[in-house]
Amino acid sequence: MNTWGNSWNKNKLNKNNYHIYVPIKLYNRTAGVGATCALSLLPIRIGSFELKPIMYYLAKDLVPLKPVYTIINKKLPHEGGADYEKEENQENKEEDDEKQKSNNPIDSKEEEEEEGEEVIIQPRILFYWQNSRYCRMHIRLLTAIDIILLELEFGLKLYYIFSFDIDTVVIASSITWGIIGALISVFTICYSVGILKRLKQNEAKMLTTAGVLTASTNVTTTTL
Repeated sequence: MNTWGNSWNKNKLNKNNYHIYVPIKLYNRTAGVGATCALSLLPIRIGSFELKPIMYYLAKDLVPLKPVYTIINKKLPHEGGADYEKEENQENKEEDDEKQKSNNPIDSKEEEEEEGEEVIIQPRILFYWQNSRYCRMHIRLLTAIDIILLELEFGLKLYYIFSFDIDTVVIASSITWGIIGALISVFTICYSVGILKRLKQNEAKMLTTAGVLTASTNVTTTTL
C-alpha cells in the first residue's frame, strides 16, 4: 500500500513539474551560446595563436573591409666593398623609378621579391586588432554586453518556467526572444559602426606606424 502511494505521489510530482523540466531542456541553448561567447574572452595564447572575442571572428567574416598590404624588406647586405654598394644603390634607384609608374602593389610584387621584399596581404580587421588598443578594448566590450543580454534572456525564461504554465511559457519566451534578439542586433550594428568610424579616423596614423605599403580602397581582395 505504501509502495503504491509513493509511486502515485512520484507520478503526480513528475506530472506537476513536467512544464518545468522540459522547457529548461529546450531553452538552455541560449545560456550555452552565451557561455561559449564568454570563453572567447579568455586571454588564451598558444604559440602564435591568440584567442579573440567571438565578435572579432564575426566581423572578419561578415564586414566587407578591404585588405591591407604590408611590405617587408628582407634584403641582406652584400659583400664587395663600397664600390659594389654604390653600383647596387644606383641600380636600385633606377628600378624604383620604374616601379613608381605603377600604383598597384600586386603588379609590382614580383619585382619587389627580386629585390628581397615581400608584400603581405592582411585582413583589415586583423590589422586594426594588432595596431589599435581602442579596437581590442571595444570588441571585447561589445562581446561582453551581448553575452549579458543573452544570459538575461535565459534568466527571464527561467522565471517564466517557474511562474507560469507551459502554454504561457512558450508564448512569453517567444516574445522575449524576439525583443532581446532585436535589441542585440540593433545594438551590435550601431556599436560596430561607431567602432569602425573611430578606427577609420585613426587609420592613417596606424598605417604610418606599421609601415604599410598601401591600404587603398581601390585595391580589391586577391591572392598573390
